[in-house]
This record gives sequence, structure tokens and C-alpha cells, in this order.
Amino acid sequence: MRRPIAPRMKQWTIGKRVVVMATFLCVVSMLVTLGSVVGMRLIENRGRAVSQKSLPGVIETSTMNYLPMINMVRLYRLLDSTNAADRAAIEEATLEDTKKFRAADKVYAATLSTPEEKAEYDKLGRIHEHYLELRQKYLSLVETDREQARRVLTIDMVGALTEFSNQTLAIVARNAREGEANGNALVTAVRRTSVTIIVVGVLGILLGAAMAVFTIRTTNKALGNVASALNEAANQVGGASDQVASASQSLAEGASAQAASLEETSASLEEIDGQTRRNAENAGNARTLSDDTRQSTEQGTQQMHEMVAAMADIKTSSDNIAKIIKTIDEIAFQTNILALNAAVEAARAGDAGAGFAVVADEVRGLAQRAAVAARETAEKIDDSIAKSARGSELSTRVAERLTEIADKASKMNQLVTEIATSSNEQAQGLAQVGKAVTQMDKVTQANAGSAEETASAAAEMKAQSATMLENVDALLRLVGAKKKDGAAALSATDGESAPAPKSAPLTFSRNRRSARAARPAEFVN
Repeated sequence: MRRPIAPRMKQWTIGKRVVVMATFLCVVSMLVTLGSVVGMRLIENRGRAVSQKSLPGVIETSTMNYLPMINMVRLYRLLDSTNAADRAAIEEATLEDTKKFRAADKVYAATLSTPEEKAEYDKLGRIHEHYLELRQKYLSLVETDREQARRVLTIDMVGALTEFSNQTLAIVARNAREGEANGNALVTAVRRTSVTIIVVGVLGILLGAAMAVFTIRTTNKALGNVASALNEAANQVGGASDQVASASQSLAEGASAQAASLEETSASLEEIDGQTRRNAENAGNARTLSDDTRQSTEQGTQQMHEMVAAMADIKTSSDNIAKIIKTIDEIAFQTNILALNAAVEAARAGDAGAGFAVVADEVRGLAQRAAVAARETAEKIDDSIAKSARGSELSTRVAERLTEIADKASKMNQLVTEIATSSNEQAQGLAQVGKAVTQMDKVTQANAGSAEETASAAAEMKAQSATMLENVDALLRLVGAKKKDGAAALSATDGESAPAPKSAPLTFSRNRRSARAARPAEFVN
């Protein structure tokens, strides 16, 4: 019958007990290492998603958003410039902006992976192509027709740029959401890995301590535990301090570069804000002129309708005069017939009717002249009636055209009003963006200071870890001396106290608190 394990372990040699304990610790270390590797791999994947996809998406699309705005500012300057050297400089700067845009576009295109992202990117490309076509049209008109070029710039290109900006902001928002999700997942993975390592490590330490207590009762248990704990802590602190120092240095350099970029961006946004405010003022003036034009057109239309009514009255009067002339012509005809009859009767009367015949001839002459005058008057009246009808028709057409012009002027007034409203909203949005950039600049400056203080704290941690390693070496040498002296030496030193380890003052916690206090209140929590 086999004996229990506990009595048999009492018969093991110290070397066998140490081997068993070391084997157990190796197994626990392998489990901890395996859990750490799995957790770090997950953290690496999440970090790669943030650094290689989400952050480049936000940065490059933001670059693609503000470059066309700066290009619009230069195009405005090109419209008002008369110096050939200034024009050449503006065109060269425009080409340089185009190169930067294509570089940012190339970097962002490399991060696309899903059909939704590719669809958004294709839509953005179509909007940008439309903007480039309008810009080419503007450049071709700026030398020949400045007014038309100004309309293309302030209406068509501003609309295309607004649509492009909205699309890029949507892409930036999506990348920000993805970055936030990956960041949350990264934090979760770090916490889960930390908890796993802590749990497995604690369990390993507890079981190892139990085995050490059970297998090596005669050794100085407290000294061994302190030596093991200090060795592990020193190694971890040394490695962590190197990583923290490297990361803090990189963070400080990146924060400095980002602060410089934010200052340039802030200056550019202030310039764009000024241009947008001037555009809003010009749009308001255009709206006022459009209102005046619409009112003048409506008054002209009303007067044209009155003229059409007057032409209709003239035509009616001409018709009435024509009827009167016709009546006069009929009277002249009847008078002529009566004169002929009188002449015939005078001829029959002989000498007695000679005087009457003369009167009849005169009456007939007057009747004939009245008939001729009536025909000529009728012809002129007919011509006047035809011209009046033609004038009435033309007046009606002109009135219709003026009505159409009034409608179009009203529509143009609505469009100019919408442009003025959009310009005001854009000016307000740019002002908000400027405030946000200023706040980001403050946060970046605070981050740079915190990174420098963290690097200093990491250097202090490195020095403290070196001190801890020296203490661990002293303790290990002490343990080795006990092993060489044998069991008697071990028992003789059980009651002796080990020299107190050196300690270094921990000053970096205060630096961290000061760095935290230097940050803006809304970014502390």
C-alpha cells in the first residue's frame, strides 16, 4: 500500500525539494508568460488597429479637408490679384496643395478595408473631381471673364467645397468612432490581461510560498520571500522604466510636433474665418441688390400691363373711328348720287337750271373729294389699327417676358438669401472650430509637459530599480553563504536579521500630481 505524499516529501533531500519547487515555479511562470503573450498579442492587434487605421484615417482626412479650404483662399486672392508674380506664386502654391492632398489621399486609401469605407471614399473622390472641374473652369475664366469667374467661385465651388467638407467630416467621425471602439477594446484587453497576470501570479506566489513553507521549514522564509519579491519587482520596474522613458520621449516629440501643427492650423483657420465673414457680408449686399432688382422688375411688369391695357383702348378707339369714316364714305357716295341726279334735272330744265347745275357740280366735286379723303383716312386708320394690334401683341409678349424675369428675380433672391444664411452658418462653424483648435493646442502643450515629467519619473524609477537590484544581490549572496556553511550555519543565522535594504525617495508621484493639475479641467477626468 502506497504511503501519502506528505510523509514521503519529508524524506526528500533539500536539492530535490528545491528542484520540485523550481519546476512548479517554472510551470506557473509558463502559464503567466502564456497568458501575458496572449494578452499582449490582443493588445498589439488593437493598438495596430488604432495606430495604422483609425489615427491615419482621422489625420489624413482632416488634412484632405483643410487643404481645399486653403486653396479656396488662394483662389480668392487670384481673383483680386493683378500682379503676374503674385499670380505665379498663387498657382505654384495651389499645385503644392494638390500634391499634399494626393499624398494624404494615398495614405488614407491604404487604410481602407470594408465596402462601406470604400463607398465613402469613392463618393469623396467624385465630389473632389467635381470640385477640380469647377476649379479648372474658374482658372480658365479668371483671365477672360472675371464676373463669371467670381460667380463660379462663390456659388459653384463653395457648394462643392461644402459638400466635400461634409463628406470628409463624416469620414473623420467614423474613424474617430472606430478609434474610440478600438481604444476601449484595448483598455479592456489591458485590464483583462492585467487581471489574468495578477490572478495567476498571485496564485503562483501563494502556492510557491506554501510549498516553500512545507519543503524548506529550516530556511529563513521571510528572507527568501523578500529576495524573490525584490528581484521580480526590480526587473519589472527596470523594464517598465525603459519602456516608459522611451514612450514618454516619443510622446513629448509627437506632442511638440502636434502643437506646432495646431498653431499653423489655427492661423489658417483665422484667415479662412476672415474670408468667410467677408463672403457673408458680400452675400448680404447681393441679397439687398437682388431685392431692389425684384421690386423694380415688379414695377416694370405692372407698368407694362397698364401699357397693354392702353394699347387695347387705342385699338378700340381706332375701330370706332374706322366705323365713323365708313359712315362718312357712305354719305359722300350718297351725296355724289344726289349731285348726279340734280345735274340731270338741271339739264332737263335748260337755261333755267344752269345755276342749279353749277351748284350740283360743286356738290359732286365736294362729295368726290370727301370720298377720296375718307378712303385715305380709312387706309391710314387701317394701317394704325394694324400697327396698334402689332404693338399690343408685342406689349403682351414683353409683359410675359417681364413676368418671367420677375419670377426668376424672385428665385434668385431666394438663392442669394440661402447663400447669405449658409455663409453666416459657415462663419459660426469656423469660429467654433477655431476655439476647438485653440483648446486642442492647450491640451497638447499640457500633454507635452506631462510627457517630459513622465520621462523624468521613469529615469528616477530606473535609478531606484538599480538600487533594488543591488539589495537583491546582497540578499542572494547572504543566502548563498548559508548554503555553503551547511545546516549548522543555516540554523545559526535563523535568528539574525538581514541588513535593511537601501531605499530611494519616491519623488515622481508629486510630479505626476503637478502635471495632472496643469491640464485643463475638462480633460482631467
